Amino acid sequence: MARVGAVLCLVALASCASIDYHHCSGHGRTTSDDAFVCTCMSGYTGPDCSMKACPHGVAWADYPTATDEAHAGDVECSGMGYCDHGSGECDCRDGFEGPACERLACPTDDGGTPCSGHGRCVTTGGAARGWDGRTLVRPNVSYDLWDAEKMMGCLCDAGYGGFNCSRVECPRGDIPETLGQQNEESAECGNRGVCDYTTGHCQCLAGYVGSDGAGNVGTRRDCGRLDPQGFTLNLYK
Repeated sequence: MARVGAVLCLVALASCASIDYHHCSGHGRTTSDDAFVCTCMSGYTGPDCSMKACPHGVAWADYPTATDEAHAGDVECSGMGYCDHGSGECDCRDGFEGPACERLACPTDDGGTPCSGHGRCVTTGGAARGWDGRTLVRPNVSYDLWDAEKMMGCLCDAGYGGFNCSRVECPRGDIPETLGQQNEESAECGNRGVCDYTTGHCQCLAGYVGSDGAGNVGTRRDCGRLDPQGFTLNLYK
């Protein structure tokens, strides 16, 4: 009889161990304090640890917890996506990207190419740290607020502009009537023409033509010289 009791006890223990394993879907365990609460392994979630967990990130929107304190740092899909608990991947809302939807997507052209293939995506923090003497012209700047590595924008290659770098830039120069100043302007088409962003050519207003960039005769299509004839020769078609 004692032998039968021992066998039953062993069977019960094995059964309990099996229940513990299956109770947490094989991805967690219960504790001696509470055999009905699962502590899930990393990468799993849910009351029975049956669901794959999605990446977490800093929340895009959040309730403040104190003055200048918000944007909790441990939010599923950063609060801008929906977790697919079958795959453990975030399905981000339009305009957001990254494993945890943690970044604002860079602008694209109509074909979906970031920065139209004429620039590169940079974060706000990266732009602050960078300097190229052309677009990023303030050295030794820092930006380290909550969205420093979340906000993204296009840093266009030379010769291109616009929010998604799709525009071909026109020449820039001084307004013809204001030559000789201490600080010359750098205005698109010299503020005396209209830029064709598909070609990068200026269509000058009547009375203005291209220059050498300093108000003299030249081949720059910048509308930077007064036409001595008093009318515009349509040189750029």
